[in-house]
Amino acid sequence: MDERYRRSYSDMDEFSSDEGNQVLGLIDQLLHYLEFEAKEVAFNNNLVKVDRQHVGTLLNMIRDNLPQELRQARHIIRHNRELLQEAERIADDIVNEAEVKMAQMVDESEITLKAQMRANELMNEAEDFSQDMHARTMSYIRSHLNELEDVLTQVLVEIQRNKKQLR
Repeated sequence: MDERYRRSYSDMDEFSSDEGNQVLGLIDQLLHYLEFEAKEVAFNNNLVKVDRQHVGTLLNMIRDNLPQELRQARHIIRHNRELLQEAERIADDIVNEAEVKMAQMVDESEITLKAQMRANELMNEAEDFSQDMHARTMSYIRSHLNELEDVLTQVLVEIQRNKKQLR
């Protein structure tokens, strides 16, 4: 068995105390139990007898901790949507400000020309700002969803490995 599963219970407590690694800590506890505490079935080293209640408790704890990570991902997505809405609101405010300033300018040709140029600059800046915020927000969301996907994939692989070992 992989060396990372050959931990004492005190090592597992340290590993699982970090909220982000709690699910992995519980999986380590389950693997430790299966490797070192479960009794082998006679004439077959691949089969073990397990305490159904103990294994069920560990699996329930794993299941109970998975939704917490999903809630965290939903919170990140909601927060990023709020950031994007705020960026769009700021961009709209900048555009509105540019339109108001442009309407208030004197109709003299030189001043009007300068005002129109500045309004265009502000509109371009607002558009650039909005596009930049949108791109950075999407990148942030993708990054965190990829991290969450990796964690959940690792958990799923470990669960599937454990299921195979239990068969």
